[in-house]
Amino acid sequence: MGYYLLILEKRYREFCEVYREKGHLCKTNPVEYGDLQPGSQVRALLEIGEYEEAAQVCRQLIQQEAEESAQMGCDAHSSTWPVFLAIACRKLGHYTEAAWAIREAPRTNYQPNRVQAPCLMYYMAIAMEDPALKRESIRVLNARLRSKAGVEPSFAPVRFFRDKIDEERLLAETAVITSPKLYMRALVPAKFYIAVKRYEKGDLEGCRQSLKETSALYERDPIAVMPCEYFLAESWLKELEGSD
Repeated sequence: MGYYLLILEKRYREFCEVYREKGHLCKTNPVEYGDLQPGSQVRALLEIGEYEEAAQVCRQLIQQEAEESAQMGCDAHSSTWPVFLAIACRKLGHYTEAAWAIREAPRTNYQPNRVQAPCLMYYMAIAMEDPALKRESIRVLNARLRSKAGVEPSFAPVRFFRDKIDEERLLAETAVITSPKLYMRALVPAKFYIAVKRYEKGDLEGCRQSLKETSALYERDPIAVMPCEYFLAESWLKELEGSD
């Protein structure tokens, strides 16, 4: 697994140090340095609290994708950088840019799935208490449900946020995933989204409990740290406990 093992072992600062020294070799020597990817760099920066640097890297990569799109005559934008930029900007208190970035994420051409961006948009709206962003996130979530894939198990988080299913059903639909690794990568967001809904309803203790359950998934399998929702769960839990 190479250098990505540093991410799985939560050795984020070490990863950043290696990336700064050897990240430029990612493309020229992919066999040895292929897992020194910008996405892992940004994730590590978020984990160690270097939010401004993380935001700047994301802005540069968004600009780079825009230039590539213009040169190639096709859409090269991915949701990764707007999502990470929104997370970093929220941490910095730059709510206007955070809202702009998370609005862009569901519009991008390349997304890991059609669920994450609109669900994170809903989370951002709740966390930043932004009614306009919440209304827009609901429109995007509804559009996802109207698609042919809207009834598939992978779209359970969207149905959950639109109150089509409850917590128990969300977890049950997530459990149909037979691959242990893929199941863990889906369970982390599911647990996190349950925390979001509980927070929205004013159930702060229930929210904390779900965030703790999300964080505890790491003990079952380090693969749990891969989804950005794992970082959001841990950092949000710290915020809530710090406000007591």
